Amino acid sequence: MNRISKESYKHRKAKDVLSNWLSSDFTVHTEVAFDGFRPDITIYKDNQIEAFYEVEHRNEINGKTIGMMQYFCHVNNLELFLYVVDAEYILCQCEKPEKIEKLSCKLT
Repeated sequence: MNRISKESYKHRKAKDVLSNWLSSDFTVHTEVAFDGFRPDITIYKDNQIEAFYEVEHRNEINGKTIGMMQYFCHVNNLELFLYVVDAEYILCQCEKPEKIEKLSCKLT
């Protein structure tokens, strides 16, 4: 069973809402597989990766995944951020917020 089929409805819905919010400013792709990790959302601007987003519902992102993201950035000479957004926060919004509350982690 793959990761996408195991995700909860709440996680999937929050990911869809966040993708919609981000799509007004960026090109958005979900569940893109990179070298050993698969962020919930990857945003692009001018065909360049800008950042990774993870939606947290039941499970926090683990250190191994963050390490793989950091290694990917190092090998590809990228300066990216990982943004972690709580699913409950996303689903409690009536409309797109002015600023999305998130935890930021510089991957370089």
